[in-house]
Amino acid sequence: MLDMYKGVVNSPETTTTNDINNTDTLIYVLDETRIPEDLPNIMTLGTGTAAETIKVLSISDNAITVERGFQGIAKSWNQGTIIARNFAEYDYNALKENIEENDADLVAHKADIVTDSDGVHGLKIEEGIFTPTINDVSNNQPTVYSNQKGFYYKIGNTVMFHLYLGITTKGAIMSGDLTIKGLPFAPKNTSGRFTSPNIGYADKVNIGVGKTLNCFLNPTSSFISLGVASNDGTLQRSVTAAMVSDGTALMVSGQYQI
Repeated sequence: MLDMYKGVVNSPETTTTNDINNTDTLIYVLDETRIPEDLPNIMTLGTGTAAETIKVLSISDNAITVERGFQGIAKSWNQGTIIARNFAEYDYNALKENIEENDADLVAHKADIVTDSDGVHGLKIEEGIFTPTINDVSNNQPTVYSNQKGFYYKIGNTVMFHLYLGITTKGAIMSGDLTIKGLPFAPKNTSGRFTSPNIGYADKVNIGVGKTLNCFLNPTSSFISLGVASNDGTLQRSVTAAMVSDGTALMVSGQYQI
């Protein structure tokens, strides 16, 4: 980021009271009240295309200490030369470059996986991928997956996710209740704070006629429990390994607090 210097309303002028050569760094002015109060700052010696932009470092009474040739060529100036805080090319360039740098930082921030503790306005934003799995009670998984994709976007303590699981070969080992594991963050452990992700697509999950496939995220675990409910509300039980087969596919999305 380039330094930016505060302007002065209407750019009031004063004049130098001593002759200076191209190396002098002490300049005396007729009216020190025309020097910007916020230092360091920049001012212009002379007028027109031959002017020299200097940086004023400090002031004592009517004497200013400066850096010569901040923009333009340092040269000799006679007593009575106009000096003022004008809008300089440096002001425009610093404003332009700083805006462009901020815009680039913002784009990068949206695209990157953030690992620092603070984000824009103190809000941490992170996105990434994870590898979901489908597991039985003994943590067995299918022999071969056709799809195993997970994507998440985290804003503060809220995680939004989308996952796609496809089974090519179930294998003979899996048995008992099934769960989806591999979420990128453990949910906030608050008693009774269950969340219900949405199952947007399911294929080859044999739950029977008149029943609905559902799921929920237990706040004391980091996995999604899969369930089956009868449409009349009289039955709720877990999805078991016997209900899935080669070719089973699930797409699940939702959000939860961490």
